[in-house]
Amino acid sequence: MSSSDVIDISAQPATATWTADNQTFCRLETLKFQIFYEPSTNAAFFKLRAPVTFQTTATKLKRTTAVWLFIAPERIATLALQGEDGSDEAIRKQFGTNAVSLCFNLNRPAALVLPPDVDQDCKEQASCEMIVALQSLARATSFTISANLPGRTVSQAHLLSLCTAASRSSGSSCVESASTSGTLVSSKHAADTTSLYGGKGGRVIEGDSPALLALTGNDASPPPYANVGASPPSMPASWPEKKRRRRASSDAGPDPDRQHLGKGVELRMAFEELKSGLRSELKQDLRRELLVELKAELKHELRAELKDELRTELKDELMSEVMQEVETRIFQRVEQSLQEQADDFETQLYDVRHEVGGTIYSELEDQTYAARQELEDFVKDEMDEAQTRVEDRIIERLQNANMNMTFSDL
Repeated sequence: MSSSDVIDISAQPATATWTADNQTFCRLETLKFQIFYEPSTNAAFFKLRAPVTFQTTATKLKRTTAVWLFIAPERIATLALQGEDGSDEAIRKQFGTNAVSLCFNLNRPAALVLPPDVDQDCKEQASCEMIVALQSLARATSFTISANLPGRTVSQAHLLSLCTAASRSSGSSCVESASTSGTLVSSKHAADTTSLYGGKGGRVIEGDSPALLALTGNDASPPPYANVGASPPSMPASWPEKKRRRRASSDAGPDPDRQHLGKGVELRMAFEELKSGLRSELKQDLRRELLVELKAELKHELRAELKDELRTELKDELMSEVMQEVETRIFQRVEQSLQEQADDFETQLYDVRHEVGGTIYSELEDQTYAARQELEDFVKDEMDEAQTRVEDRIIERLQNANMNMTFSDL
């Protein structure tokens, strides 16, 4: 699965249409649509953003900020794609040839994400048309979101793949088998609310919870068609009636001033329509130019960050290589020095052994000679003493001897 298969669309102008609880056809514009879909992980998420002016609880001041409608893929029963041919005239006129409509059918209403400091007790706020419309949209389980999605942004094939995966997700209740069965799960990054509103986090209100009704009251109904109201085809249907009334007045008698005024109104309407179209085209061109500039700035910043990271990594790698080389050289020098010292020690030890051996031999020879002389003197003295004692004993015996001589007769 390549990275080109990932759908990551943000801040696309969109319009939502749905049927309210009182069976009134509702239409809400000035929305921004976001789609995220990663086929490799079966992660997806849909978000609508609307600008709403709130009164804060802390300062009681009004502040315009964004309100989100989170549509988790686990809540989608079916998701169908309508191209330009399937969209109504108002949608085609608003978004042109790149108009794409996604028809959502939910098994559970979406969730509304509000700022954490919104004052729910403000009566003026509870009657705000945008809040009432968003409350009605959050309670709906069937609605259509139309947006301008050029083919270079996302192809029809990718959108059809997303619709197929989202519709298939409704048939499985086991989230753990999403990676194998193709069931879509909510993207943790896209569904994160803690980073919203300057890191303060958003307050999530489920579309089927009583807390949603507390925003505007249980008896709140969608506002007129100026923001949310009748079906789009009913609006152009009223124009022929005005033209017929104008022709009826002309039959009564020609009125050049009225005709001139009518032409002026038509020219002004044509001018406003042309101005609106040029404004939309210019906005798209400026958006593309700004996107290119932002991409260039982001690339420059990322290039600088990556350059620093690569410099650090290369420095670490070079340091590691240099340290290894230095360690090798140090080990070689230490080994060589130890070998030289061992050779010197062995030589010195040989000399010491030779010198000590000669000294010991000389001393031993001297001591042996002295011991021999002492032994010889001792033996000589003993022998002389023994000889003297023997001689004295012989003389003593001879002195004490009696001589008897007997002569025989021959």
